Amino acid sequence: MIVLGASAGGLRAMAPILAALPTEIPAAVMVILHTSRSDDSNILLARLQRNSSLPCHLAGDEMPLRAGHLYVAPADYHTVVKDDRFLLGKGPPEGRWRPSIDTTMRSAAVAFDSRCIGIILTGMLDDGTVGMEAVKRCGGYTIIQDPNEADYPAMPLSVLQRVQPDATLPVAAIPQAILDYISTNPKQTPVPDDLRFETGLNERVATRIENLAVIGNRSLFSCPDCGGGLWEMKAGDLQRYRCHIGHTYTDRELLEEQKQHTESVLWVALRTMEEKHALLNTIATKENDQGLTVLAKEHRLRADELSAYIVRLKEMIFGLQENGND
Repeated sequence: MIVLGASAGGLRAMAPILAALPTEIPAAVMVILHTSRSDDSNILLARLQRNSSLPCHLAGDEMPLRAGHLYVAPADYHTVVKDDRFLLGKGPPEGRWRPSIDTTMRSAAVAFDSRCIGIILTGMLDDGTVGMEAVKRCGGYTIIQDPNEADYPAMPLSVLQRVQPDATLPVAAIPQAILDYISTNPKQTPVPDDLRFETGLNERVATRIENLAVIGNRSLFSCPDCGGGLWEMKAGDLQRYRCHIGHTYTDRELLEEQKQHTESVLWVALRTMEEKHALLNTIATKENDQGLTVLAKEHRLRADELSAYIVRLKEMIFGLQENGND
């Protein structure tokens, strides 16, 4: 099985690869492209079909895999490979995405072991790195687009820095690398128990928190999506975290979520303080009109003190925004 994952700029990068794959290729081809929840997957399917001689399908629940066919993960659905078929679900995002490249690629690695080829193309952040690690640990073959060529090099760079892929290639050379690996006729290899276990977790909407102790240690951090505790995963060199609901992050993805959550909380606090400031001034005006000058003065004073805090909070928020990449 061949799994191609990409994000920003991915459609353009995938086109020449798909165009070069022969119709008689003895493998199923799976494409996961980051899209918004509202995107029409049929439009993406039609665009890919224009660039490929392989029959193209939207992956469906319980749909069997067939060699020489291309499948596309539908928008807003996780696509899990189970034996020789797909399972679709609306579980929590992994690495901030649904569909997640990691979810599909990890399950494909477990299902096809050394007969799985993982490919990561242009895109931002880390989705795909965990999946490529799984492919490598299961004995499969890993390829990344040359970061120097990628429109957005962050995704292939993340794999390069953390997983050490088998090949770093320009897009034009990837089809031949795929065919060369298939021609070696790789034999079935054992799948690590922790990867098989975690793939089983992804097949369910939620799992008991005790189960995560098998493959992880309780961390000090909380899940920014649901507030539950995060578990640090044991296997592999890539540091990542997972909650019992199923939200999963690399360390950089967790940092990005924490930044966004912190900023959101500060904006709520600022809005609350602004409203309180306005209310204090409104009360002071009414008290003044009623001749309650002492009370009015007290409320004006409190409003002035609050103004100073509002200025400091704004400076803090703007400072966080300016240093957002730190």
